[in-house]
Amino acid sequence: MAAETLITGPQIKRIRKELKLTRKALGKLLGVTKGDIRHWETAGPPADVRGLVRLALEYLRVIKRDEGTSKQNHRKRATIRWRDTTKLVTVSAKVPEDAAAYWAVEAKLRGISMTYVIGKALIEAYGVPDGAILEDQ
Repeated sequence: MAAETLITGPQIKRIRKELKLTRKALGKLLGVTKGDIRHWETAGPPADVRGLVRLALEYLRVIKRDEGTSKQNHRKRATIRWRDTTKLVTVSAKVPEDAAAYWAVEAKLRGISMTYVIGKALIEAYGVPDGAILEDQ
């Protein structure tokens, strides 16, 4: 394997921090545990997956860079203003762990909160509820 396709532990840590990902989120994305990521950041990944890990991290960097250039599109969006915020509750859904991890990483990379996406989906499905004002920012 060519030397330029290999990756060291410090490089993994630097790229993970650059992507603003936790060890757990990066581990889920790569299909390993956060303990594996912690070990890799000190000792480097096993020789048989170094090239794949480097390619995956470089791919994530490209996605982040591309998403960063279009972040202005995401900043201008509708928000919900609640007239009564004294009693806010959590709305949730049961989804497979892999799907939740994927969406968490995508939300982080795109700079769009999962709360916003879920709220948008509920508004599209059911409309704006009483007691809420939909505003453009």
